[in-house]
Amino acid sequence: MCVSIQGSLNTYRFCDNVWTFVLNDVEFREVTDLVKVDKVKIVACDGKSILVRTQRSERHMARLSCFW
Repeated sequence: MCVSIQGSLNTYRFCDNVWTFVLNDVEFREVTDLVKVDKVKIVACDGKSILVRTQRSERHMARLSCFW
């Protein structure tokens, strides 16, 4: 399944390796289907970065639990 997204970019932001896009008057198209919406927010991040942060956090919490 391949979906195309088309719309007007309202705002975008990149903070802490996370992209946030807000689009207005958006059309989602598949081969035979079309869906129109007024506004869409897309949040995207690198899954590898999230995995590394989660693993670091788990190791840190494990070290802290040794002190309790």
